[in-house]
Amino acid sequence: MKVLNANPFFMEFLESSDFKNSDAMKDILNFLYREKIKDIVIIGGVAVFLNGFKRSTMDIDFLVSRESALKIRDHFQSLGYKITTSKDSNKDLSFIRLEKGSAIIELILALEFYQRKAMKNNKEAEMMGFRIKYTSPENIIELKLKAISQSSILNNRILDSSDIRDIREMIRINNFSKLDISSFKKFALAIGIDEDLVSKIFS
Repeated sequence: MKVLNANPFFMEFLESSDFKNSDAMKDILNFLYREKIKDIVIIGGVAVFLNGFKRSTMDIDFLVSRESALKIRDHFQSLGYKITTSKDSNKDLSFIRLEKGSAIIELILALEFYQRKAMKNNKEAEMMGFRIKYTSPENIIELKLKAISQSSILNNRILDSSDIRDIREMIRINNFSKLDISSFKKFALAIGIDEDLVSKIFS
């Protein structure tokens, strides 16, 4: 299924010496197309790369509905992938990890408001002949902030993490306005990130 809006970074990403999951990417894109699964969005390092910040990543992260996540899990289990799952504080399935050799696919279920928002506000591009959605810079920042808020290490060492770097690069590349940055700061505070850390993140 060919589309016109090919992402110029995608082939460069696939050819990166750090990325070992090309076969896994082909497998999941083929499955999504065959099963007509549309409620899924690329997030994480792949989305960061596709939005213009060329950094390495070893896995493929998706934000996906529960129903589609279970379909993907069952399919990849039949292909011999090891399945690892985790639940949230309400004991609802929230995460599925698919692993086979060096191939790692992580499915984050869209359970919370900010995740459901990220499912709707996204971009589309041609990848390996298929149309696939990947999250916007705005959503990357909010998802990264949420990851930071859930971290058990809220101190200066977190400033060295890829999450902080990704946030700063998304802001730099996309030239977000002061108003936009103020909204990100408010979001960070609302989800429980310490004010001093928020200041450091957006310094």
